[in-house]
Amino acid sequence: MKVFMLGWEFPPFISGGLGTACYGLTKAMSDMGVQVVFVLPRPVDSSFATHVRMLTPQHDMGDPNQVQVKEENLKNVKFHTIDSPLQPYGDPRQYQKQVDEILRKKRSFPTLQAALLQRSVSAVEEAISGAHYAGDILSEVHRYASAAVRLAIQEDFDVIHAHDWMTYPAGIAIAAVTGKPLVVHVHSTEFDRSGEHVNQPIYDIERRGMHAADKVIAVSHLTRNIILSRYGILGDKVEVVYNGVERNGSPFPFPQSGIKSD
Repeated sequence: MKVFMLGWEFPPFISGGLGTACYGLTKAMSDMGVQVVFVLPRPVDSSFATHVRMLTPQHDMGDPNQVQVKEENLKNVKFHTIDSPLQPYGDPRQYQKQVDEILRKKRSFPTLQAALLQRSVSAVEEAISGAHYAGDILSEVHRYASAAVRLAIQEDFDVIHAHDWMTYPAGIAIAAVTGKPLVVHVHSTEFDRSGEHVNQPIYDIERRGMHAADKVIAVSHLTRNIILSRYGILGDKVEVVYNGVERNGSPFPFPQSGIKSD
């Protein structure tokens, strides 16, 4: 089996975040013999990527600064170094600050790379007036989706796996183009992040993605209950897959005891 996976972070630069879950999940899938093509919008640390082939939304544009990894255990991993300002853990003001920083630095890039960077940033700038979410994160989400579709039609795979709301538009579009089944992985919902005062466009993307999916993965039964009650998803469509704990081969420093009822 081959999985076309969509995410925003890999490897886990933030402990406990979406990237940590993506790393553990893809490592386990790889150990089971599943091939993974992982699409993400920013460079990765090669020390975490020995088990998965990496693509960025700039992959199909001929990035002139692609890193040629020579280590024997990384021979199937491809890296691309075009910056993407969006990160999964940030607010709109942080996002805009990152965009401004890229624009200040772009004069030092090689001519072709600077042009590619300007193309991606321009897509964000053009949508400023119409974006409903300050900082133009929605603009970047849809730019990512457009690029991911171009990558998908160049790949052969069996299933699409999209992590959290920022990748759902990409997953929906790729499923429509390829006819492949879509799995959306809900690490958190807009109600977890914002309480009752949800950001409506983000909620709408989440709901659309869950309804378009063939299967929905929730990280807990609490999340599953929110999906059923707040997003109108049928129960037989939602499976719970808990995040695991990576021991790194070290034994526990204390005796383990079972959990017993009173």
